Amino acid sequence: MRARLLFVGDLHLGRRSGILPESLLERGLRPADLGPAAAWRLCCEQAIAEKVDAVVLAGDVVESREDRIEGWSQLEAGVGRLVAAGIPVVGVAGNHDGLVLPALADRIEGFRLLGRGGRWETIELVGPGGPFRLLGWSFPDQYVTASPLEDLPGDFLGDGPLLGVLHADLDQAGSRYAPVTRAALEATPVDAWFLGHVHAPSGWPGRARSATSARSAVWIRASRGPMGRGGSRSRRTAASRSSIGFWHRFAGSGSGSI
Repeated sequence: MRARLLFVGDLHLGRRSGILPESLLERGLRPADLGPAAAWRLCCEQAIAEKVDAVVLAGDVVESREDRIEGWSQLEAGVGRLVAAGIPVVGVAGNHDGLVLPALADRIEGFRLLGRGGRWETIELVGPGGPFRLLGWSFPDQYVTASPLEDLPGDFLGDGPLLGVLHADLDQAGSRYAPVTRAALEATPVDAWFLGHVHAPSGWPGRARSATSARSAVWIRASRGPMGRGGSRSRRTAASRSSIGFWHRFAGSGSGSI
């Protein structure tokens, strides 16, 4: 059996939804029905229904420092439900919540923040098929002009597939938001990378883009590939009717069973 994970990016809890078109209001929908909190609740419901082995958040979980109280209560409620169901919750901080998410993580039992202070960190979890590892880096401040990959350790000890989680600006030279290149990501010894901040998905190399909505969460099945190397498979699932962008994703080097 494979480990099954739900990756979610850019929730921006605390952000208010905009004005809805009259056509949606006539159907009884409210802005709150389509906002970040509703998307997070649905992600938690689906994770519990699917009995996933972990939920992973890729930064900008909370909209801003000013939204920390509202975002904290929404995040805590969801994490509490997941932990009660035996599902670990792991995340990294992005440019919106680099200063506030570490403090919230300290207050929320069961939420593990990876890469605190801009230092790469791994955690090993165990699924039905054995162990798998998550590698993560968090924004230490609102702006980071250097690529986080410059400080990536050269070796990763442990067993099972290695999945990287990063909030970063992809192929945007000169960005203030942790710029990384696709080539640099593919050159790392990581089985797959999952990026927040991009707010738009792209398909796996050599595969057709999914017909699922472009703004959605991503289910991942991680397992050993050929020759004992880690591998992973994915599918997207609609997270809500909101306009929140979730995932840009692609396979990194060493993906044995994509």
